[in-house]
Amino acid sequence: ANAQSINIGTGNAARTITVGHSASTEVEVNAILIDINAGSNGMTINSGGALDAQIAGASTLDFSGALTIDAVDDSMLIDSHTGVEVKSSNSGKVTINGKVGVDIKENGAAVIAIDNDRNVAVGSDEGGYDVTFHSETSGDSFFWDSSDAKLVITGTNATTALDIADGNLVVADTLDVNGTVDADVSTFDVLSTGSFSIDGAAASNI
Repeated sequence: ANAQSINIGTGNAARTITVGHSASTEVEVNAILIDINAGSNGMTINSGGALDAQIAGASTLDFSGALTIDAVDDSMLIDSHTGVEVKSSNSGKVTINGKVGVDIKENGAAVIAIDNDRNVAVGSDEGGYDVTFHSETSGDSFFWDSSDAKLVITGTNATTALDIADGNLVVADTLDVNGTVDADVSTFDVLSTGSFSIDGAAASNI
């Protein structure tokens, strides 16, 4: 058979096109390609129940303009068996805007949570994760090791890796220095409620 066009609601006059009965009719469209072109007013899909969009295989869902998904009072779930990638080409940007916070989870477990006060939490109590901040120098990093519960700063030899520009450094337990302590200060106070000792392999001068 020859391919024929079916035009519905053509012309410039405003009109509403209704297909089926909202209470009992299922509308199914099957085609190799479904091309929907909306004018300057865009396209709105209103669903009284769940809206389920399934894209099989290696298909791609492309939007040439702005895409806004508003879940209003409910949540939005994007579920993929092989992963989800959100990216913006050229000079565009990707914005995630949550009214009362943003949660990023893996298999239901909290990974990153941002509350409505802009506080950021990584993991949860007794369920933390390692966090790494990389520098522009190869091998240098600011690393929080959640399993060992310690912060590791790896800098470049003979350069400053931690700089406290103002304020105090308070160590509640033991300060263990495996190297040289260079105290370039005008006043050096040592307050000890117990004994104070300096042990050196060679002679020590004070």
